[in-house]
Amino acid sequence: MDDTVAVACAVGKGSGRLREGETSAVADACAGWAKGKGAKDAAQRTTPGTWDKVFGGFSKRMDTFPDFQREHGEELKMLELVGQVVLAWLGVVQERRKDKVECATPKGLVSCVKRLHDCMFLVGEEKEFLKTVCKIFELWWVLDLESKDQFVPHALPMMVVFSLAEDAKNSDMKRVYNIRGMLQVPDFDDDSAVVLKNYLLQCFLSPIYLYTADGAKFLSELFWLSEAFVQDIHSTVKGQIQLATRSLSSEESSKTIARFAEIYFKAWRGGFEVSEAIVDRIETVMIQDIMDASIHVKDEKLASGLLRFLDIGFHDNKKDPNVDAMLLRLYNPFLWRSLSVANPTVRRNAVRVFTQAFPLENPESSIEERERLNVKQYACVETLLKDDSPMVRVAAVNCAARMLSVYWEIVPFNVRVSLLSFFGVLLGDSSSADVRVAVLKALEFISGNPLSRDALKAFLPQVSLYIHDESRSVRNALVNLLIRIKEMKDIKFYQVVGVEHLLERLAKDKTLAPKLTKLVLESVYPQDDPGMETCTRTIKLLESHPQAAISFFENVHRHVKVGKVVKLAVILGRWVMNMIKENETFDDGGELLYGVMMGISLLWGSIAAKLATAKHKQANKQILGELGFNEFIKPIMEWSRSEQITSLVYEVAGRLPCNENLVKQIIDGLCDYKPPYSIASIPKDGLKKSQFDELAMELAPGLRCLCLWKKSAKIVDMISQSLEQNYPPVKRTKQKGNKGKTVDTFVALWSLQFILANDPHAVRKELFTKHRKKMDIILAKMQNMIDHPFAFETLVKLAIHKAVFDGEYGAMLIEEEKTESENISKNNNLMDEEESGEKTSKRIVCHNTPKVITDIMSCVSDMLAAGSTKKRKNVKGTECTEDLVGVLLLALSECNLLGMGKPTHECIAEYRDHLGASMKGNKRLMERVADITA
Repeated sequence: MDDTVAVACAVGKGSGRLREGETSAVADACAGWAKGKGAKDAAQRTTPGTWDKVFGGFSKRMDTFPDFQREHGEELKMLELVGQVVLAWLGVVQERRKDKVECATPKGLVSCVKRLHDCMFLVGEEKEFLKTVCKIFELWWVLDLESKDQFVPHALPMMVVFSLAEDAKNSDMKRVYNIRGMLQVPDFDDDSAVVLKNYLLQCFLSPIYLYTADGAKFLSELFWLSEAFVQDIHSTVKGQIQLATRSLSSEESSKTIARFAEIYFKAWRGGFEVSEAIVDRIETVMIQDIMDASIHVKDEKLASGLLRFLDIGFHDNKKDPNVDAMLLRLYNPFLWRSLSVANPTVRRNAVRVFTQAFPLENPESSIEERERLNVKQYACVETLLKDDSPMVRVAAVNCAARMLSVYWEIVPFNVRVSLLSFFGVLLGDSSSADVRVAVLKALEFISGNPLSRDALKAFLPQVSLYIHDESRSVRNALVNLLIRIKEMKDIKFYQVVGVEHLLERLAKDKTLAPKLTKLVLESVYPQDDPGMETCTRTIKLLESHPQAAISFFENVHRHVKVGKVVKLAVILGRWVMNMIKENETFDDGGELLYGVMMGISLLWGSIAAKLATAKHKQANKQILGELGFNEFIKPIMEWSRSEQITSLVYEVAGRLPCNENLVKQIIDGLCDYKPPYSIASIPKDGLKKSQFDELAMELAPGLRCLCLWKKSAKIVDMISQSLEQNYPPVKRTKQKGNKGKTVDTFVALWSLQFILANDPHAVRKELFTKHRKKMDIILAKMQNMIDHPFAFETLVKLAIHKAVFDGEYGAMLIEEEKTESENISKNNNLMDEEESGEKTSKRIVCHNTPKVITDIMSCVSDMLAAGSTKKRKNVKGTECTEDLVGVLLLALSECNLLGMGKPTHECIAEYRDHLGASMKGNKRLMERVADITA
């Protein structure tokens, strides 16, 4: 027979003879509930008399175990059975109460439940049994059954403990929430409640409580238990806020602080229904302490977190009738004093708090008192706008901005005029760009209030000159203001800053170009224009401000759809074809045609990736049809004699399907190109950026075209043949046959550097997969050229790219090979072993990223420390000059391109002092180190 049934039968016999059928009914109820099957039906069939006999029997049976011993399995089984049967009876009570039918409490039930209560902390890790008992006490309390207060001492702590477990669920928290009335039973000022208070304080650390509605409500009600307990809660919460601001992400920290703020507000507001003493305690111990800390803490991040707490909890809840008076009452003792203390950080924090709390007022005060208080607040702001500290002035500007934006209609006219005049003065604050930025942001904020527009319309022309401010952040703030103004009907942005100034800045300022493009978009490219007006405006822009037009073409794709970009490119293409047809003697080398072709190239390039998708199939078809090879490229190439125009034609042609005739023409052009420098005549301090850009203007379009057409094999062959012909190995067999036409060595090396620098990851993958063998040969050939700085620089950069591709290694190091056996032992690290059989050969060794950069810097340090002569021998055997040291440093910047900037900068910082001492007097090398560390 099942143990449960057996115990039930034994209980029945122990309580006096059950009538026929009662034993089986009780057994069914017990066994069914224990197995989770049919419990309710079985319990419903059990008569009240049967319940009396069952619980009476249980009570007598448990009296035979006066002291619970966990090792007594029989008693534990008895307790488990009692728990299941009690739950069955409670289920009956619940169901009948729905029908408004009361059930009498069976005899012996209370003593059974009392025994369950007393054993809760004695059964150890019997979680299932304890959860059952917790359900019993939850229902017992909710059903408001007799003697419920007797079961609080153990039941409440146990349910809280279960809700704090790592595997706790929302249902565990919900159970505690349902019996929160139990909190009124213990005396929280007595020492006997210490354990329970510790458990309750841990609830403030639990996400289940903090981030759920019922959990937060439960926490807010804990404040009302005892005046002394308020201090314990506040100490716990303060520790959590400090931890959140230091350890959590900004988003998580803000979320945590917001929840605590909401809990504090609910506790304070609900406290009025409890007692004035509790409200006073919450205000003075908790809220005022947070207010004071938000002003006086040194940690800016913590100060911001506490201010957010006050905003969410109280500053933003001024609709509550009691909040205004409370804020004034609690801030009054220290806020005004904090605004004028000697410490600028405290003043800044106080201004921030005052900004969010404004206006401070007591609704119950007289009109005269409120007026005096308002005058005091306005005077404080005006004084702070003249503060000696820039960070205080910034905070004061933000305060004035909020006043004027949110409370424009209630701020007196003379105060508004005064504050705007202060803005005019601070706008010219040459000592702090942050102050100027704050003023411009303030104007943007104030402009959001329609009532301010008339006053701003007269004031805003003062900001026009700051479009050329030396500070990028100031220029950015002004452009943001203009974009905001553009959305208004009352003020025109070009009345604030003239179009000429905007176009000048568009031409010069790459970082602001996207925003400036948005600003002038409708002026240059009206979206509803069929084409004629757009063509006229863009051509005029190219004629008057060519660089601004180029910048516009680069960024217009950010603000219009792909189809609109295609439309603009097609409009410009048609203009080019019309000029060719109408003017056979047109100056094809002129800047206008060059600008139009550049515009087409930039527009097409900006949307090339999107045109390749199915979504923009129609737009792609349109641009290929209008600007195709036969329709556009071929006529221009037959007509033009300008190398600049031809280069741009290559740029556009790269977007079209490959044309083999054009491929041959590009390669022939590279072979025929006569560079202004030879590999041996490059200045010792390397090419300047302007010189590199001039070469890029002539050579880059053809190279890009070849890459877009997947002709990297042609480029690799071109480079390899150039190096083979101009710098053959020391020992080689005599080659037969005629030498083919090759590119100049400088052009070959420049091409390799350009390709790696402009698309390192994509091109590197193709070079070191499809053309790996040829690239290894090129690396080997380049080692014959390391006496030339430009060649050595190219070698180092190429080796870095190859090392990163091969195994995420960082760079390379020139070393000298001693013996053949040593070479063989290091086979896995060799990038080139072509000359491994010779007694002395140079090779390139890969190292892990941090170590190799350290090795390079050590090598550079050794070179510099070796002496001040123009030439000297490297400690590792490579003959170097100071120019090669500079090349090594320059090559390290390639690490930035490959996402290895952090270790590079850390190593350079480590050696900076040593390098500075060694390079003293060598201006060129010091400038190069400065470039890398910038």
